Amino acid sequence: MHHKASKTWMVILSSFLLWSFNNFNSFSIVANAQAFAIYSDDADQNSFGSLFVATYPKGAKIIVNGKVAGLTPLRLDSLESGSLSISLEKAGYPVRNEVVDIQEGREQKLLITLIDSIPAVLDIRSLPDRAEWWIDGKIKGVTPQLLDKIPDGHHQILVRKPGYHEWTGSFEAEKGQLIQILAKLKAKKYSVTVLTEPEQADVQILNGQDSYTPGMLMEPGQHLFWISAPGYEPTKGRVTLKDRDWVGLVRLKKISIPTPKSLAKKPTYKKSYKKPVDKIQKQKDEVVNKFAFKAVDPADGEAKTIAGLLAGAADDIKNGRLLSPLMDNARDKYQQILVLDPKHPLATKGLQQVNRLAKSAYLNFVRIFPVARKDRAERFLGRINSLGLPGFLLPTTVKGEPYFRVCAGLFPDRKKAVIALRKIQDSFGLNDVVLRRYRSSLYKPGSGS
Repeated sequence: MHHKASKTWMVILSSFLLWSFNNFNSFSIVANAQAFAIYSDDADQNSFGSLFVATYPKGAKIIVNGKVAGLTPLRLDSLESGSLSISLEKAGYPVRNEVVDIQEGREQKLLITLIDSIPAVLDIRSLPDRAEWWIDGKIKGVTPQLLDKIPDGHHQILVRKPGYHEWTGSFEAEKGQLIQILAKLKAKKYSVTVLTEPEQADVQILNGQDSYTPGMLMEPGQHLFWISAPGYEPTKGRVTLKDRDWVGLVRLKKISIPTPKSLAKKPTYKKSYKKPVDKIQKQKDEVVNKFAFKAVDPADGEAKTIAGLLAGAADDIKNGRLLSPLMDNARDKYQQILVLDPKHPLATKGLQQVNRLAKSAYLNFVRIFPVARKDRAERFLGRINSLGLPGFLLPTTVKGEPYFRVCAGLFPDRKKAVIALRKIQDSFGLNDVVLRRYRSSLYKPGSGS
């Protein structure tokens, strides 16, 4: 019976050894084995047995009855039959002590996996990161973090971050185990109220899908607003929410139109003389074109004249900037002209053309980045612009989380959009650029970045 059990044990160990060698390429029995003899000079050589010792990972020191025999893998020959005490030592691993029964004329095998003796390791992360966390009531650090030497058994986790609800969880640890925990923190919301002068100013959220309403609830983080009103210089504002409600006042500056001396006073002429009407109108147009519109363009900070805005709008239509990015597209330029001259025929006609083209326009979705990684999104946008292509950031949400899409275009026809797509693929080696048809649900005028 004892002989049968030994045979079975030998088969199991041999199979394990073969599997270990095939999977880990740890060693070759013949090439790496060394000899080590323990016997008495007067003993009968036929009463000896042998032992083959292998470990994963290899290179463990073998100590036999207090004497160093070598490093694994190693074959120990000429061992006296009976019990033999073996110790295995390797830096970074607990010492393993084993007792092997040496049999006459047989080779025993001792195969040990040292990794099983390593305490558990915890890999903890959070969304968003930089959150403090506790294990079993003791604070350990800030996420993300890798913590080793986790004791076996049940453990409790607590994750906290200002502006977010607490996250709690638990896990069971075992030796040699890697535990991965992702704590998704649910943001608290705070009210935001933007007061304006004048009161009728329009307030829009640039990095979000929602429309602004006074006192609306918003998640912690940075929020961009665009405030504008007819006759006033538009401006961009930034609100940073941490752990409280926010109320602020934005004062817009009026657009000033200087009046030349030639028009400041009513000219006096003889009753028999009338100044030609076309010359008076010409002087008025020159004043309007030179002084009328001084609103700051957030894209380049330069003042635009009506003539410059008309030329820029025509170029935008040609090169795929129908609606985006903010203040650098055909639609916004025509609207700027209409603020100054509500009946300007070219601006009215051009705005109708843009709205008509946008209904069948195309754009390319190139990349998507979390809002927290906006700096990376803007750098990638710069790469798009370096190709001579119009690009913009499109706010969107994925599973309730805010993101920015890096887009190329809004092209009036599909042919130009396809040319831009191939140019991006060839330049960046990207194969996942998506060509999409424009929909108003994808983009609200004024919500670009």
